[in-house]
Amino acid sequence: MSIENNNDERRSAPRRDLEETLFIESVSSEQLRPMEPSTANTVNVSANGMQVELDFPVLEDSDIALWINDPDGSRSLVGGTIRWVRDNESGGYLVGIELDDDSTPTVQQWLKPN
Repeated sequence: MSIENNNDERRSAPRRDLEETLFIESVSSEQLRPMEPSTANTVNVSANGMQVELDFPVLEDSDIALWINDPDGSRSLVGGTIRWVRDNESGGYLVGIELDDDSTPTVQQWLKPN
């Protein structure tokens, strides 16, 4: 079974393609430190997870915190756990993040159509 099929089976909410730049607050891995300030570019997002592109490597099962841009111009901090990492064609890394339960309402509000 391919990685994509495994990831599809874990999804509990539909994903929406979304291209937005998010600022990274922190990554818990002590072995890897992103250069400051760091950003992630979203590929797709659901209420429970997101796929992002990073310019630096991260470890699976590391915690990550990201700032999302709210429709009203403010920013909200959401957190999650890195579940998978793959090399990206552009030379970066494609990363799957499972969001914390506390982040779900914030992301659901963020995904609402304007």
